[in-house]
Amino acid sequence: MRTIPTEATRPARPKAMLGMSGGVDSSVASFLLQQSGYDVIGLHLVTHDAGWAAAEDARIVSGKLGHELVVLDVRAMFR
Repeated sequence: MRTIPTEATRPARPKAMLGMSGGVDSSVASFLLQQSGYDVIGLHLVTHDAGWAAAEDARIVSGKLGHELVVLDVRAMFR
């Protein structure tokens, strides 16, 4: 008899945190990680005032790929 795995018995997928610039390279890396079986969490650091546009690009990509995105405002650390 074969059992069907449930959430409780299914092995956890490996997780990966990936720096997301909002550009092509990090977007493709995120996609490839997901295709390889990883749960991806994106991370975008806003290091200057103009960085919010890139954060929006990263948010759009993360939304389309269906993974979480953490945006941290670290401008004060970079002053």
